[in-house]
Amino acid sequence: MTEQADLMYERYARDITRFPRISLDRERHLSRLIITSRRARTVDRAVNEMVEANLLLVVHCLKDFARFLEFPNVRITNMDLIAEGNIGLLNAARNFDAERAGGEAGGVRFSTYACKSIKNAMRRALKLSRFIHVPEHHFSYWTRMKAL
Repeated sequence: MTEQADLMYERYARDITRFPRISLDRERHLSRLIITSRRARTVDRAVNEMVEANLLLVVHCLKDFARFLEFPNVRITNMDLIAEGNIGLLNAARNFDAERAGGEAGGVRFSTYACKSIKNAMRRALKLSRFIHVPEHHFSYWTRMKAL
């Protein structure tokens, strides 16, 4: 990464720490609002609160993809992956249903649900960033090739 990209990443990481985490009860309440409300403004506010509270999750998921950014055929940066992860987080917030995701054990946290969507968005961005198409199941081979 270049020095400018490092500074952008550090500033972004510092800026997102100002958003507070939300409790499980608040998460469930926001989920109900998103699903049941007919007012677009209410839905947007609830989605924004849910997304802002989980922006650190995108940075956490980015760590799983850091090794792929080192390959010369990958033309994508950390900030590009974060942007794609944020889109995945936004989609997860709009589709999360705390009541349906719940069960007898008390339910699934939004972060658990959103992590899969974030990683899928990042994986898709990595896949599309290469000049030569490599099927997704070949990602595990990269680690072996690098070790050789």
